[in-house]
Amino acid sequence: MKYFIANWKMYLGLAEARALAEVARAAHSEENTQVVVCPSFAHIDAVGGVVRGSAAALGAQDAYFEPSGAYTSAVGIEQLKELGVSYVLVGHSERRHYFGETDDVVNKKVKAAYAAGIQPIICVGETEQERSAGQTKSRVSAQVHAALQGVSVKKVIIAYEPVWAIGAGKTPSVEDAQSVHRMIKQIVKETQGAECSVLYGGSVTQDNLQAFWNTPDIDGVLVGGASAHKKTLISLLALLSH
Repeated sequence: MKYFIANWKMYLGLAEARALAEVARAAHSEENTQVVVCPSFAHIDAVGGVVRGSAAALGAQDAYFEPSGAYTSAVGIEQLKELGVSYVLVGHSERRHYFGETDDVVNKKVKAAYAAGIQPIICVGETEQERSAGQTKSRVSAQVHAALQGVSVKKVIIAYEPVWAIGAGKTPSVEDAQSVHRMIKQIVKETQGAECSVLYGGSVTQDNLQAFWNTPDIDGVLVGGASAHKKTLISLLALLSH
């Protein structure tokens, strides 16, 4: 199975989110391809109504790990499940950077998602400083181990998103990305014995999507800003079958 995850972040208004959801609903997906759209919390119900009954799945950009309680502004896993959410991004670099999420918090969210029957998409990746210091694999390895600490599951999805590439128009070489993906799969095999899909995320565009999509050990893409424009999303989805 390959995955195309569209993370719309906080870019869209309601009408735009619905329009992009219609694009995802109408897209022709290959049998072994899963398209997932991740709107903002404010639009999950509306977008879910559009994609419901189609081949596209509904995802969330985050979730809190507590089941309920006095957690003002937080959104719980069970609340998302009621709205038809099947996937949730956990530990996205922007959550780690802007909101101070730690590896421990990511681990709690991973456990909560699995417990609720929602598939987490665990995001890992190194900063520019860590990359320059030759610490890419050690940092990514530490994040993967931390996220899966105390977890025992049959299916793991991880998105490798180099922090230095996100929104910067820069990407690692396909070979470098593939090497990290292989390492992640080996870690999951050794610690979980689970099926593992590793996606690439970080400045995915129309120009480079197919190079990542068609590379062994890269099981799909996590697309941010490029997926938040109607014409571009149409073009990206059309490329999946080529």
